[in-house]
Amino acid sequence: MFQDPVKLEYIKEKLLLTWSPEQIANAPSPFEKMPSARTIYRWIYDKYLLNGNLKVLRRKGKSHLGKETR
Repeated sequence: MFQDPVKLEYIKEKLLLTWSPEQIANAPSPFEKMPSARTIYRWIYDKYLLNGNLKVLRRKGKSHLGKETR
């Protein structure tokens, strides 16, 4: 299921530097193949990366939709 531990550590390091999963997946890296942005998000939400701490993401875990005010 997971990549090698060195690649996971690289992803954690970039997330802590406030890189988005899209930037991590699409930027040139020292590895041949990186997981997709969806995979990285899934790992974060399933608490495999960062223990589910969404505060390091750019939007700090906030949803994209506004509250309904009816």
